[in-house]
Amino acid sequence: DAKEKELGSSVTVSGVVINGDELGVIRYIQDPTGGLAIYDPDKMGGIELGDSITISGTLVDYNNLLEVQPVTSLVVEKKGAIIPDPITLTPSQLGNDYVGMLVWIESAIFDEAGNTFASKTNYDFSASGEAGVIRISDDASPFIGKVIPAGEADITGILSRFYDTYQIL
Repeated sequence: DAKEKELGSSVTVSGVVINGDELGVIRYIQDPTGGLAIYDPDKMGGIELGDSITISGTLVDYNNLLEVQPVTSLVVEKKGAIIPDPITLTPSQLGNDYVGMLVWIESAIFDEAGNTFASKTNYDFSASGEAGVIRISDDASPFIGKVIPAGEADITGILSRFYDTYQIL
């Protein structure tokens, strides 16, 4: 419901945090109805993967990514909650309905196979005959320096958006 409100609205949302500091201080939360980005370095830095939280804050647009910032209220309801299962999609299905949610792409082929992943870099892939993008977004990512797979690889990550590009984090 929060995604339907006007920008600048105050919202209160609850969900399970689906990332840790591998993406920096931004956190994504997901509930059975969708996902949402939460950005507030002062309040979200200690929030961990699997925390079930309720937050209040302002709905903003950051380069076409809908997010809550700043956070005015934060309650950790539970630690170690069950992480939602990813939704299976093809690259052409990546869109606003799934932004902020865990997604799974089957049998992806990377354009830069054999090179190594670097921080703050996008990588093109294809799957099901369709093009997609993943992003290694922060210096804390465990993928930095790892070899980009050759052959088919399944991708699980959080769908995000930067301007007109849907990218899996």
